[in-house]
Amino acid sequence: MNCRNCGDKLSLTFVDFGSAAPSNAYLTSKTINKPEKWFPLRIMICTSCWLVQTEDYPEAKELFTPDYAYFS
Repeated sequence: MNCRNCGDKLSLTFVDFGSAAPSNAYLTSKTINKPEKWFPLRIMICTSCWLVQTEDYPEAKELFTPDYAYFS
């Protein structure tokens, strides 16, 4: 993966939190027994510009479903 700021290759892990389900992905009675989607939470540091950023991230359509709880 490359840095989102300067484009250099990311190779230094700052912290690895494992993985987690999206915070507003509420389960319903239909989905309670189905597997949840989990996404990695590995935080990287660019050694060129020092931007701290997540290594992987899901697409918006995977996080912001029609029943997403937050409205801005």
